[in-house]
Amino acid sequence: MAQTSPAQLYLASADNPPTAIALKETRVNWRYVGASVKNYAAFHRHLESPGAKEVDPSRFHSFCLESEKAFQEWSEKADAAFGDDPLQWSDEVYCRNPFSSDLFRFMMEATFLDKLLKEKENILVIVEELALFEAFERLALKNGCSVVKLTAPPAGLTTIKRLRQIARFARETSRMAFVMIAARVMGVGVVNEGNRPDTLLGVYLTPEAIRNGNIETKEVPRIYEMAESCGFSPAFFPILLYSSLSSALRLLKDSRGARQSIVLIERVSSFSTVLRTVFSVVLSSLKKSRDENFNGIETRQLVDSARSATGVSYNQFIAILIYKAMSSLAKDGVPLKRFILLYENQVIHKCFALGARKAFPGALVTGLQNNISDISNFPSVVINKAERDSLASPSRIFVSGPLPLKRFTRRVRGFPCSIAKAERYHFLHGLADEMSGSHLGRALVIALSFKANVSAEVLAALSETMEEAVSKEWRILIKPHPRATMESVLKSLSDIGGTPPPAQAEFTNQPMPELYRVAGVVSASTTSAVVEAVCLGIPVIIPMSRVGLNIQPYLPDTASPIAMEAWTPKEAHDAFVQWTDAKPPVSDTERMAIGGRLREQFFSAEAMDCKAHFMLDRTS
Repeated sequence: MAQTSPAQLYLASADNPPTAIALKETRVNWRYVGASVKNYAAFHRHLESPGAKEVDPSRFHSFCLESEKAFQEWSEKADAAFGDDPLQWSDEVYCRNPFSSDLFRFMMEATFLDKLLKEKENILVIVEELALFEAFERLALKNGCSVVKLTAPPAGLTTIKRLRQIARFARETSRMAFVMIAARVMGVGVVNEGNRPDTLLGVYLTPEAIRNGNIETKEVPRIYEMAESCGFSPAFFPILLYSSLSSALRLLKDSRGARQSIVLIERVSSFSTVLRTVFSVVLSSLKKSRDENFNGIETRQLVDSARSATGVSYNQFIAILIYKAMSSLAKDGVPLKRFILLYENQVIHKCFALGARKAFPGALVTGLQNNISDISNFPSVVINKAERDSLASPSRIFVSGPLPLKRFTRRVRGFPCSIAKAERYHFLHGLADEMSGSHLGRALVIALSFKANVSAEVLAALSETMEEAVSKEWRILIKPHPRATMESVLKSLSDIGGTPPPAQAEFTNQPMPELYRVAGVVSASTTSAVVEAVCLGIPVIIPMSRVGLNIQPYLPDTASPIAMEAWTPKEAHDAFVQWTDAKPPVSDTERMAIGGRLREQFFSAEAMDCKAHFMLDRTS
């Protein structure tokens, strides 16, 4: 119950062990402000008691959704002065997809605390960042609240941390220089008389994408073949080439035997260009923030904290190189007329579009959203007015269905946006026809994220659910993400004190379509499996993270009968029981009908074929 006297704020550092907190006031709400699942779990075990209760994380989640529009407007004002400057559009603090940035998280935490203090709640906040510790103290004093510092503040950006950031950046750029040499020795990725494309495909490529001399991207299968069928001469332009030196060398080796053309940034860029870019990025990391308050909250310290966390950004380095690569291609007389870009509104995509539209003024730059990220609660495709008025956005965006189109156009009025077939997910229509009318299987399928800590949270939240599945003689099938190892997930699970999966659990690398055929319930978080399963009419339990932002795949209210958010292990358990009892919440017929309607909303079966993108000109 809210009190009439001013609230009291208790501050503690996440750097200190829980036993160091001498909390005298027992009737106080507490909130962990940070991204460490391990630290959160430790504090939760120490603090949770009848007198000290955690602030309901769903309140913060709802608050972020309510603040989305205001933050977008703030970002638009901050971006308005950027013009067509690549150094500005590559700034990860201001211009990274705003809803997945540290800055958004910091500002939401500060404004949420301001709201709690205004509601006169006594609150203990455990903070990971020095800037937030100091900003929260100022907020409390501004609201007439007293402040009790239970521990010393967290350590700020120390010299050692800064040196580590610089060392990491030096290691990454040195690795790229080595790959540049290797690509020249192997003769890979060069633009010459035999490789002069008119269409550039800005996609993600990994060594796994090349098999038997054929390249196929996961996000848009057959994209190269579709461009060829339109009479164009395409070439892949990997916007993120590798995650390690060994994977880079493997991709170079495998691409030599591929029939498809690849233009590598390592071949387009010169060593002098790389050195100049390194210098400009290092200088950019030292610049100061501007004064733009958000909802009455001072933001300078929050922006500086986000900049400190980012450090010298390798993504900014790559983004500027991509921008300069477009100019190099134009100077070399490469006859590029169109650019097809998998667009998620990150700094790399912005500089790709900026460079292409400046270097090739008559070309069409198309942004494809053939993945689920455009329909998350905090969408990756948010093109504000400042971006739309610059050249740092595509000429046109394509989304997968009526629902993402509606969400996109609600935020970005007047921007050219159309529906096109999502090649990556179109298999859902055929699979749904095969499964039509079938009863659910007797397997709990758990699809894990590529982030080990997120996967550990999911498994910890499902401990009671898995016990229930064992008691009902259900199979438990755990599917690790292709980019993660089960060992790292289980280690993270141990770090947070979670219960290991039961001995009956099976770890599988089967493709998800095969797992959907036997699933009775699917559980997943921050992965496309959530939307895929719902679109097939399979019940889904979504464990919600209690740490930081909750960026979950967006589902409309019509999905709620078969998609259930779970904020606690008990809620996950109860949702599972609902669907395994004799009488489920909805009938098989209604369940499949809900899935069918959602499938058409997300991935319209009648959408024009993806290759139609290539036939559009600037006036289409």
